[in-house]
Amino acid sequence: MWSPDGTKIAFASTRDGGDTFEIYTMNADGSGLTRLTNDPGDDVHPAWSPDGTKIAFASTRDGGNYKIFVMNADGSGPTRLTNPAPPLHDQHPTWSPDGTRIEFDRGTLNNDEDIWVMNADGTNQSQVTSPPSTPIPTGPRTAPRSPSRAAPTIPTTTSGTSS
Repeated sequence: MWSPDGTKIAFASTRDGGDTFEIYTMNADGSGLTRLTNDPGDDVHPAWSPDGTKIAFASTRDGGNYKIFVMNADGSGPTRLTNPAPPLHDQHPTWSPDGTRIEFDRGTLNNDEDIWVMNADGTNQSQVTSPPSTPIPTGPRTAPRSPSRAAPTIPTTTSGTSS
């Protein structure tokens, strides 16, 4: 995942030979590799905050199911934001464009997932989609999944060259 300023990439890997995934950053040219996490659970799905100061991610670090955490961009201060009851897992965090909310998937690992949103500090968690057989909860609605999950587009001029 690209940093908002385009200078760094965050990713999950087992590149250090361990059995678990950890989160790393590197400069866009591949230099400056930095390991941000180091714990016995998997740390996956890093997502930069719009201002580039935080990274949200999913982790199994404090129990068998995935939960959403946020940490400073240098890897310090990891904080758990969600705590779903097994067999549920929270994964694929995405920040709102203004950085005040985080969207994530909650469900089982068999692709039975719903979209949830919460404040960036983990408060006010709410489900915004439901399986087809379940009525959608009533109450305020939040915008659907952020377009940041889509492939990036490069603006072009009318001549077809990058602007």
